Amino acid sequence: MRIRAQILAALLCGGLVAAGTGVPAGARGAAAEAARPAASDPGSPGTQTDPPQALDVLDQRDLQPSGTFSWRTTGRNVHAYVLGDRISTTHTTFGGRAVNGPDFTGNPQCPLFDNWGTGLASAVGGARHGVAKEVRIIGVRVMACANTTTPERLVQGLDWVTANAVKPAVAVLNVAVGADSAVDAAALRLIRSGVTLVADSGMADSSGDRDSTKVSPARLSDTITVGRTWGDLIESRITRTGPNVDLFAWFSVMAIGGGSDEYAPTLNSAGLVAGAAALLLAEQPAWTPAQVQQALVNQATPGLIRNPSPEAPNLMLHVGP
Repeated sequence: MRIRAQILAALLCGGLVAAGTGVPAGARGAAAEAARPAASDPGSPGTQTDPPQALDVLDQRDLQPSGTFSWRTTGRNVHAYVLGDRISTTHTTFGGRAVNGPDFTGNPQCPLFDNWGTGLASAVGGARHGVAKEVRIIGVRVMACANTTTPERLVQGLDWVTANAVKPAVAVLNVAVGADSAVDAAALRLIRSGVTLVADSGMADSSGDRDSTKVSPARLSDTITVGRTWGDLIESRITRTGPNVDLFAWFSVMAIGGGSDEYAPTLNSAGLVAGAAALLLAEQPAWTPAQVQQALVNQATPGLIRNPSPEAPNLMLHVGP
């Protein structure tokens, strides 16, 4: 319980909700990477032994660890666009599959916020930490020097992915801004272009407001909106809930730095769901974002959350082999 409290305290040191051109750094190289056609091979079935706990339970209907995590495909033919901070692409969990793309922050030289870059990307497609073991990862930097962003940066990042994504593709972010029509419009442009968008439901603000319908782009029905749990409990201090939430996922151990280090469970539940979306797209590359969203909801496990939100569905992410 003490460890859990320490982790929660660390997570609460900063919020996920922010107040209120030219060719960005890295855009040219990332556009070239994005232009590379994805391989048609979705990857092979496999099993990981001794995975992080949140991965371990993804293929279990009762959330009980089995010591393994199994999959049918690896997402080799899918591109994943991670909107957050820079990714430490040399981390061993990526195996050379991650690149940093455009930087919409002005490229300031400041410490990375691994939760929103390396950690998020590792939950999507890290060999040790992620769901889609061979997905191609492109970082789109919309955060710098803080664990928040601005609506303007978010719009730029979403529009860049809309213009450059190689499909099948999924985009993911675990940062939100206050309800913003420009961000919503950019998110809808992305989704209507055929890219599946997964977004975190956001963190309660300083006033204690936990309504997930008040943040963008999570409030959109077309977005796959993810709430966070600690095991089978919703931690109200670190997740917003509401009728726009599609499902919940346990937050997981993440990769940090450029070597092989990892960090205790953190705010990357949306990354796990994005990885699950990539696996669906690997097998069904012509699916629309709406079909991916419905499939994730349909295969989720009902009734596992012990303190369900009265407005959000009692559904936990499930990835079956």
